[in-house]
Amino acid sequence: MVMVQDVNAIGKDFFMSTWGDPALALHCRCVIEACLGMAKETDLNQDVFILAGWIHDVGRKDDVANHEQVSCDYLENFLNINSQFRPLEREIKDCILHHRSSGKPETLFGQIFKAADKVALRNSKWLAYKNSFST
Repeated sequence: MVMVQDVNAIGKDFFMSTWGDPALALHCRCVIEACLGMAKETDLNQDVFILAGWIHDVGRKDDVANHEQVSCDYLENFLNINSQFRPLEREIKDCILHHRSSGKPETLFGQIFKAADKVALRNSKWLAYKNSFST
């Protein structure tokens, strides 16, 4: 089993090498934080939330309107490089595909992730970042 810190580093490294946008990196961290907070003290695999968190919006660099589909292509690239996470593909993909408001998650992971993506927009770090542009 890979340690949570190592999974975070692996996901973050993939994100940074794929896009590396600082604002999106902050959003990804906020989503992961919200997911882990909701799933604390459960038997849910945290790796799903961490990896989905880093990959879910990376497709925005290519296609904002359909970014969740494009992000799944990036997920496939990630899994080809990091095959140890292939058993989590279904859950990660559910998080990515269904995180938008119109999404209909099929798993508990996807439901938590969809909520976390919205909660992350109220994270104090994200709000401070957004407010830095309005002053």
